[in-house]
Amino acid sequence: MSIDEIRDGLSELRGICQQFSDWHIHFIQCDADIQEVRELTPYNFDWPEKAKGRGGTDFRPVFDYINEHDLDITCIVYFTDLWGNFPSIPPLYPVIWLTTTDKVAPFGTTIRYEEK
Repeated sequence: MSIDEIRDGLSELRGICQQFSDWHIHFIQCDADIQEVRELTPYNFDWPEKAKGRGGTDFRPVFDYINEHDLDITCIVYFTDLWGNFPSIPPLYPVIWLTTTDKVAPFGTTIRYEEK
């Protein structure tokens, strides 16, 4: 994804969070590997200044991280262009792929994001 697309994705995430009074986000930046993990809440709103990584894309490390750290996930929202390697087995929790392309993910719900 381009820097502008990533910036737009972060803006959308902020807008979603503002609709709720209580939330907890495990914000994970990943390209071919985990680059950064932040926990965001209404009281700890430390958004990343810039995108980290920017190498080839592999979606599996995020799902592996969630499993390895036994995170209590209600839903995962993945901002992506959908060019990358997917896990062979879908997780049990809902996955929403917010994408800038016409590709469709092999599992979960794919939503096409139109740039502003």
